[in-house]
Amino acid sequence: MHSYTTIQRLDPSIHPSYLINSILTEHRTEIAMVQGDEHTPSKVGAGLFIVTDVGKDAPKVLLLKRSMTSGNPGSWGLPGGNQDLEDEGDLYVTALRESREEMGNVLPALRQIGAVLTKRGKHSQKHYTVFLVEAEDERVRETWSPALNEEHSEYRWFDVATLHEMVDSLHPVVAQMVEEGPFRDIVHTSVGLTSS
Repeated sequence: MHSYTTIQRLDPSIHPSYLINSILTEHRTEIAMVQGDEHTPSKVGAGLFIVTDVGKDAPKVLLLKRSMTSGNPGSWGLPGGNQDLEDEGDLYVTALRESREEMGNVLPALRQIGAVLTKRGKHSQKHYTVFLVEAEDERVRETWSPALNEEHSEYRWFDVATLHEMVDSLHPVVAQMVEEGPFRDIVHTSVGLTSS
């Protein structure tokens, strides 16, 4: 069973450092509230939902295909991974570090537009924060190509509006983002689509 907690739809008029701090504060509060019981997270991680063409007819999201030697082999997922001590508790730093490991050190310029905390596992013990980010360069799909590491075999830009049609081939986190009402509404609102 999947559960979810909406962290916050980001207001672009607020200074970015405030956004990261408010998201992390809420995430830490969530973890602190379950300390010591069976729902304490066994894994904490973060990833990037990188989109282009926000506010246009067909916003696109970058997904990476998991290699056959990775967890969830053959599924399409987000760049990201588990938090490390070097991240010092900053989940956005986790998302960026992991994305650089998986796609090369040079990422396109990104602007945060939203964030969601997903919980998976039998006891919702896997906490994964998804940062919705917009690529600032409108031509990023033509001007930038990820240099994938061994965890992924290919990348592709998909229409955000039709991701729910391929839910069986998506990584569980992405499937949660596109098939469950509240998540899908946040994603669609963040990229300028009307949920159907």
